Amino acid sequence: MQQGTCQVAVDESNETFDCQWSIRPYTKPSSGPEIGKALCLVLSRANQDAPATSPLRIRRRVFPDADEGKRLRQSLDFETFLVESLVAHEAEPHTRCAFVLPTTSGYVVRSDFMQRRFTGSDQAKAVCGFVDPLQFVKAAVLGKEWDLRKLLESAVAGLLLHNSDSPVGDFGDLLDELDDRITFPWLTERSIQSARVVWVGGRYAVTESARIWDAAYALGISLVIIDEPGNWMEDDSGPHAYYREAFVPMDMTADDGFVDRLLQTVRELQKSMKIDGIQALTDARLAKGAKVSEILRLPTSPSSSFELSTNKGKVLMMEAEEGQVCVYSDFDDFQQRFQRDGLPKALEYPLVVKPCLGWASECVIKVANEEQLIEAASKASARHGAGPLQKPSFMIERYADGPEYDATFVLHNGEVLFLEVADDFPSSADLPGAASEGDFMETENLTPTALPENEFNIIRDSIHRSITRLGFTSGVFNCEGRIVNSSMRYSLTDHRVGDLETVVHNQAGKEPSVFLHEINARVPAYNCTTAAHLTYGVDFYAQSLLFSIGHMERYASLARQFRNGAQWHLAFVHFIPERAGVMKTPDAILQLVESLGDLKSAVVATHTVIKGGGTVRETTSSEPTFIGWILVTSKVSRAECLRLAREIRSRFEYELE
Repeated sequence: MQQGTCQVAVDESNETFDCQWSIRPYTKPSSGPEIGKALCLVLSRANQDAPATSPLRIRRRVFPDADEGKRLRQSLDFETFLVESLVAHEAEPHTRCAFVLPTTSGYVVRSDFMQRRFTGSDQAKAVCGFVDPLQFVKAAVLGKEWDLRKLLESAVAGLLLHNSDSPVGDFGDLLDELDDRITFPWLTERSIQSARVVWVGGRYAVTESARIWDAAYALGISLVIIDEPGNWMEDDSGPHAYYREAFVPMDMTADDGFVDRLLQTVRELQKSMKIDGIQALTDARLAKGAKVSEILRLPTSPSSSFELSTNKGKVLMMEAEEGQVCVYSDFDDFQQRFQRDGLPKALEYPLVVKPCLGWASECVIKVANEEQLIEAASKASARHGAGPLQKPSFMIERYADGPEYDATFVLHNGEVLFLEVADDFPSSADLPGAASEGDFMETENLTPTALPENEFNIIRDSIHRSITRLGFTSGVFNCEGRIVNSSMRYSLTDHRVGDLETVVHNQAGKEPSVFLHEINARVPAYNCTTAAHLTYGVDFYAQSLLFSIGHMERYASLARQFRNGAQWHLAFVHFIPERAGVMKTPDAILQLVESLGDLKSAVVATHTVIKGGGTVRETTSSEPTFIGWILVTSKVSRAECLRLAREIRSRFEYELE
């Protein structure tokens, strides 16, 4: 370990600090090749009577650019970071910082990798990156002769550390965190060129999309947004215009003419700019976007695979046991076949009815008798039967009893690079004695799963085979289903759902198996993607963007989760309205978070769907409605995470007019 002492002088305050520094390895032998080392500093205010000895002089950089968007994305330098760290710890006896020094040269795979992967750190109070997108980084010179300024200038990031009861020179816990969080190939020898992606559908609001646009910037990808006129991203002078390079208005109706309209729009763009990829992540446009990519010879999975995956009926007919699923082209087809043949013997009540095209558990209905079945079939067929989609097909499947899961895969050339499995807690339709008006809307989710390792492996292997049978080899896939004959079940006390617990007596001779609900060949919902990024360090949106431009080396590097796995237990809390009306509370989710006091630190992300003045529809199985959501974490235990989530939920209040 190299170490030494010096003095640091701050120009703007004329203060001098004694500095003890050391260079320490953080990569453990079992973690793989070393990419960086940590330069650790302890600074304390110097005795003003003692003469300064050629101090390292630092000053805070001023950002002259008045454009807030550009200012927010300008990387800092080590001097500004050090000055701001000293100011932040002005009242403390010591300031402890660490800087990540590259030990090899290369291009940074994602410029904000340190900030993103150190969210939730126990050691870092603040994290600052010093590199720009696509930047070439030179290895730090770590010889016997040292120059602290040159070492700091070579750093890719800085961390301001919490002061603790440990000795000020003890950086062991930080080194463990560095090994856990950034022991992955964050540099590549291959030159990375900037890219441009056409993003089809500009999202609903900045609060549920900012991470997407930030990821694109950090990856060196500029975005051309295509959406309806009037979208919040359209105004070139708007506050969020810096998120994209351009906005192109287009009729987004997902009808038979969508492919031609998108193709014409992209070809018109190609007259003035290079287009490297297309992203269309809504279910109704997945196959259509892939078709345009095929025509233009841009990176994509087969459009035929997307066509198949977005038809849940066809997927389940391929994957389910014979007789457990019936698919009907429309309600008339159902009436004729049902009156003539009834249902297969394997389909016994209760049953589940749902459209073949759908999302967010919309129009997914559990039925207990023939009368409910006919009514649900009519609703499911009508859900997308009219209007531009014209998809009246629906399906009837057996109700699979067992713990429900969300599983998101990152595949590369058929290999599973990353898999997250989260537990979906029972919905109202899952509860004993649930009436037909019960729905399958998400109530609570917890990640990582509490299912045992063998059942995790069953999910991995079974769904992996299903994805590849659809014709996919690479990409991000969000899948849902249940574990039948699981060794675990949800406890239920006084109609209150508890957590998963081990079943004392499972069905003799019945091995656990997967009952597949759906394979979505796209990233999961924004809250799920945020949760995975915060919990494991893997950003599904970044993976999808890189796949769309064919940058597969970076794709593989960034698919590596934290070396120790999930950094905490995380609960998704969804707030579902109890009745219809007009929202009177300006921002019910923000109001909740601001009222939490000490519990506020457990909340790591939020989004408000319906704000003041917005219409709150009655929640039904046909039209899911959420007021908003929050993500709650605990590093103590899964039980503590669930307790915190439910305590926070109990404090939720809002007013309707």
